[in-house]
Amino acid sequence: GCLEDLAGATLDGLRQVDLLEDAIENARRVILEGQVELLVLDDPTLGLDVVAKASLFEELLSELADRGVNVFITTHDLAQVEGIADRVGILSDAKLVLDEQLDTLKARFRRLRFAKATATTEEELVPLHAIGTRRWGAGLETVVGGFDEACLAGLDPGVDVSPMSLEEIFLAVAGDREVSQ
Repeated sequence: GCLEDLAGATLDGLRQVDLLEDAIENARRVILEGQVELLVLDDPTLGLDVVAKASLFEELLSELADRGVNVFITTHDLAQVEGIADRVGILSDAKLVLDEQLDTLKARFRRLRFAKATATTEEELVPLHAIGTRRWGAGLETVVGGFDEACLAGLDPGVDVSPMSLEEIFLAVAGDREVSQ
């Protein structure tokens, strides 16, 4: 019944924690025994719960950073790596479409919302490298990949400018171009 299901779920959770602890310990052993310069992790958090993911990133990756080990992570969990990545590469259709420092990337991407669709023209958005413009209520929403405060001077003063998460940037660059919040 319900108690057996709960006990089974708890045991599965404990097994998951044991496997994670074993993986972390094995990685530590490899790193301590050898001169590791690069560690490649292929979707290391796949199948882990939130607590196990946090543990992996806090314990293992912070220890690797302390030792100066470069870590190359392939993942779909963009929110988790956004807090630790220095550099980001985005693949789309098996092609590298973006490769740059995370801070630089996040500085140049913004979501712009105009209260009225007629407040700006597509020509005015060209210097900002507009990606995926769409209607937003009575207005217009666009994602720009070349954000610059100076370029805003010629636009509608009522424009709402929002920073974007790594996941939102990924959707704008590799997704269907219809980015929503």
